[in-house]
Amino acid sequence: MKSVLKETGRQANQKLSREILLIFLISVATGLATYFFLLSMAGPIVWNYCEENHIVLTEMQQIDIDYFIQNGSLLIAVLLFLLVFLILMGRKLSYLQTILNGIDALRIHHMDYSIPIEGDNEFTELARSINYLSKTERELDEKEKQLKQERELLIRALSHDIRTPLTSIRSYSELMAGKLECGDINGEELKEYVSLMRRKADQMKELTDQLLENNRHRPEQIEDGKFLVEQLVLEWEELLEDRYDCNIDLTECPTFAAEIDIRGFQRIFDNLHSNIEKYADENAPVELIIGVTDGRLCIRQKNKKKKDAVYVESHQIGLLSIKSIAGNYGGSVIVRNEEETFEIRILLLEIS
Repeated sequence: MKSVLKETGRQANQKLSREILLIFLISVATGLATYFFLLSMAGPIVWNYCEENHIVLTEMQQIDIDYFIQNGSLLIAVLLFLLVFLILMGRKLSYLQTILNGIDALRIHHMDYSIPIEGDNEFTELARSINYLSKTERELDEKEKQLKQERELLIRALSHDIRTPLTSIRSYSELMAGKLECGDINGEELKEYVSLMRRKADQMKELTDQLLENNRHRPEQIEDGKFLVEQLVLEWEELLEDRYDCNIDLTECPTFAAEIDIRGFQRIFDNLHSNIEKYADENAPVELIIGVTDGRLCIRQKNKKKKDAVYVESHQIGLLSIKSIAGNYGGSVIVRNEEETFEIRILLLEIS
């Protein structure tokens, strides 16, 4: 098999040589045909002319005329040979100039150019190889840009997610400091605040670890997924219940076991909580419904928007973070951002 491929490659590399040889043979054949044609036609024409005009030539004059006809025919044949050879070779060499111009164009346009493909010889293979290299270079550039954008998005998303537990730590610490100043706090309540702050600090550490580990999706087997959801909902409610009327419905959430990235689920609820605090109207209830839609775990949150709410870039980052996490499960995110209300539906893992 290798010998066959080697022989095929060797034959492919001789295409240009064969084409040049063919051009040479065509040029030679053209020159020879021209020589014999002129030689056969010029003599009779001269003798007929002399006969019609009663011109008598000596033997020496006849030899000179024959010599002139032969040399003249040969000269015209050689000139025609050179003309045909140069014209045909010029076409081949002009494609080489096209390739050189294409290389300059690739340099100027940063590889965003393709050399036209002509013929089927070594020049053609050279053009194809250059086009392949330029295409590969463009793809690598696009891949590098895409990876750079993904890294920037990851950093922005995790930075956005880190702000949520950081805000919670600050709120708890201010609340605890206020109660300590007033002496309106007992040991049990103090332990609870410290425990909450520690959990949020651990969450921040996990998020920074994710940043260093390139946000890897690391699911683990959870035997009681509903219990995990209930814990995350309880924490979500604790963060909002002082300012908002939270309507929670878990009646359609079944008991299930699945491989779940706990940190990803936690980031989803953190983003939901963060967006409520930024954009939701405190005078209207916030709805959180968790159930099954199209065979997938579905988290649905709906709230009335503040009159002066502006969904700025930070919201988009949180939404992109949720979409990224849902995508790890093959799910999707549906957003309805109307004039007065905002609703988000997050479809996550499949539940059988």
